[in-house]
Amino acid sequence: MARILRLAGLGVVACLVLFSPASAQPAVTDPYRITVVTVPSPYWGYYRSPYGSHLHGVADLTRANAEYLVRTQEAAQEREKTRRMKLETRKAELEHVRWERNFLFEMREEERVRAIKYEEERSRERPPLTEVYAGRSLNILADVLKKGTSSAVDRPSQPLKKEWVENINFTATGGDAGLLRQKAPSWPPLLQEDRFEKIRHHVEELLDQARKDAGAGRVSVKVVKELIDQMNQLDAAATAEFNSNAGIWLPRHHIQALRFTREMKQTVLLLENPKEAAVLLGSVPEFKTVAELIQHMRENSLRFAQASAGSERHYVGLHTALAEEARQLQK
Repeated sequence: MARILRLAGLGVVACLVLFSPASAQPAVTDPYRITVVTVPSPYWGYYRSPYGSHLHGVADLTRANAEYLVRTQEAAQEREKTRRMKLETRKAELEHVRWERNFLFEMREEERVRAIKYEEERSRERPPLTEVYAGRSLNILADVLKKGTSSAVDRPSQPLKKEWVENINFTATGGDAGLLRQKAPSWPPLLQEDRFEKIRHHVEELLDQARKDAGAGRVSVKVVKELIDQMNQLDAAATAEFNSNAGIWLPRHHIQALRFTREMKQTVLLLENPKEAAVLLGSVPEFKTVAELIQHMRENSLRFAQASAGSERHYVGLHTALAEEARQLQK
């Protein structure tokens, strides 16, 4: 037992000596206790570097700086790529916008051409009578013939009757000379009542005076003013007569009366341009063929106006000749 205690005491003393500061001092100053770092050689194997720990720190710093510069340049390149991709995307968007605009324009142009062809075919083959009386179908066919013929002697043309030509109403910038060309207006049945006799007589006198003034190339403010007043009176009186005798007068009679007053409005509009009225009321050449009629309209910038009361059948006959001329031109 005593021996065990002595051994334990010696072990404690040895530990104290070993871990005392005096015993640790030689370890610091011992050159053989310096750690030697082995690093991989750039050529072959490994080599010992006594400055390895210090060089490793410098190398890490240098490598970190290099990596920072590389990453900075890579980030700049990525930003440039992104900017270039944005420009390419914007270019594609603008090209799409241009394509869309061109596509819409071509689509609208195709629709316009299709509508024109449809109107030409409709006016040539199956126009409503109302459009024939209004001159719309005649003007569409005239435009077709103006584009298809350069002169009146290009080819044989459809003949025209003299009575058709005498009942054609022309217009240029507006207005209608239909009432001025008639020496005695064709009054509708509703306006032939005895209560309208005084107004009818006064309107005929005004039209006769307006005809003389327009033939001389001048306009009378007094005549125009009185025509407007008489037109308003006729319009109101025709409506009142129709409403008071609804069992006798039918809607068609009222429409005929309103059509007459509307034709008076066109006459007043023409009188406001006396030079045009003088041209339209002048001597109209005797057209023998459709080509001569179209040539005259082209040279004088004329268009067909609406038919006057009593000249509807002449417009139908003229439309038949124009339609046949357009068919021959199409062939």
